[in-house]
Amino acid sequence: MKDQETARFAPEYQEHIKKEEYGGREEIEGVRIVEIEKNFVAEDGRFVEICRLNEEGELIDSPGLKLRQLNYVEVLPGAKKAWHIHERQDEALFIHPDSRMIIGLMDIREGSATKGNKIRLILGGGKTHLLFIPKGVAHGMANPYQELATLTYLVDQYFDGSDADEYRLPFDFEVGEDFWKIRAG
Repeated sequence: MKDQETARFAPEYQEHIKKEEYGGREEIEGVRIVEIEKNFVAEDGRFVEICRLNEEGELIDSPGLKLRQLNYVEVLPGAKKAWHIHERQDEALFIHPDSRMIIGLMDIREGSATKGNKIRLILGGGKTHLLFIPKGVAHGMANPYQELATLTYLVDQYFDGSDADEYRLPFDFEVGEDFWKIRAG
């Protein structure tokens, strides 16, 4: 990268410099990241709101997701759980604030305005978010860290195993293995 911005750096370093970008990530139609403001730490513990439901039992800020089942997941250090796809199920992920994970999203829906877009997020790490994932958006997670990571996810379909709405793609499909690793820098 040799241009006006890097002219103030020594010439032998200019071509290796890459400007860090902090915004403007790709979007996926229907995906919502809701920052949860109720995360109170006190001397005697912590209170964290996971979600709110409206009078019809739908998640507020997650369009159309009517809660049917709530699940708790533990992800071991080094584990990758991707790519998952649901044909009929919307879901919302809540990564516990004491955990941290890489979350990947890929729009594989035919006819979607954002078909082919991919998003890589780091969630948890003391912050609380609810991530709404509409049906047809491939999603996955990785825990490249040294500690166990936990999450709760809310779904609008029951899981019983007999007619599972569970489809898979290889974890490195269209993103490569490095997508799920901690990036240097």
